[in-house]
Amino acid sequence: MASRYYDEYDDMFTDEEIKNMDIKELNKRIEISNVSSGYVKELKSMRRKMKRQQYGKDSRRKVKESMHGLVDQKNRLRTEYDSLRREVEELEETKAKLECYNMLIEMECRWNYYYE
Repeated sequence: MASRYYDEYDDMFTDEEIKNMDIKELNKRIEISNVSSGYVKELKSMRRKMKRQQYGKDSRRKVKESMHGLVDQKNRLRTEYDSLRREVEELEETKAKLECYNMLIEMECRWNYYYE
């Protein structure tokens, strides 16, 4: 029985310790070592979690910064679009006025042609 524990935990105990221990003592020491190794594993997992959270916060911050940049770009494009739309409306009004003037000139030319 002791050799089975020795094979699994050969670096924990020396041959002399295993020969001198009874099974209960050996189980107790193995349980203590398992608890301590579990604690170490838990600490490592907590450290990994903290790193993930830190990188997660950094990435969220980067996303927020890029979102602010995109919002600024959207607002800038919207104002540019509004100004271009107003300019197009003004040009369409000017075009309509010029077409009216053109028709008036054509009518006046025809009028003058017929009544001269």
